[in-house]
Amino acid sequence: MMKLRLPWILLILSLALNLLFVGGFLWAKRVAPVPAWNIAARVERAAGSLKLDAAQRSALDHFAEAAHKGGGALREENRKLGDDAFALIGKPELDQPALDRLLDTISAHRRVFQGEISAALHEFLSKLSPEQREAVLGALRDRR
Repeated sequence: MMKLRLPWILLILSLALNLLFVGGFLWAKRVAPVPAWNIAARVERAAGSLKLDAAQRSALDHFAEAAHKGGGALREENRKLGDDAFALIGKPELDQPALDRLLDTISAHRRVFQGEISAALHEFLSKLSPEQREAVLGALRDRR
């Protein structure tokens, strides 16, 4: 009797695990919160329900490209500097002026990126109607 039930039990367990896996994957793609630092993904998600025309969609694509390229470049530039900063911190004698220069450079890179991404976001928002613009801005303010 147990031998007849074992395949069915294994089949039901396998099916349940597969459903949980697929459900988690779909949740991560559709429902999971977008990290606050990923402004391009947050804007794209907010714009998804706005019924953008071709010019607006093009402006959104331009913004997303600028955000992805700029964010990637920022991470690459600052990764080496961050590694150098940790190396300085790990030395027996801290060279504070050198550390300050590295941290100032990291901050300067972030400020440049923020200026560039703000200009690209403004360009995208300028193509939207007032209602669409407010919806995108509201989603950016919400961060949830």
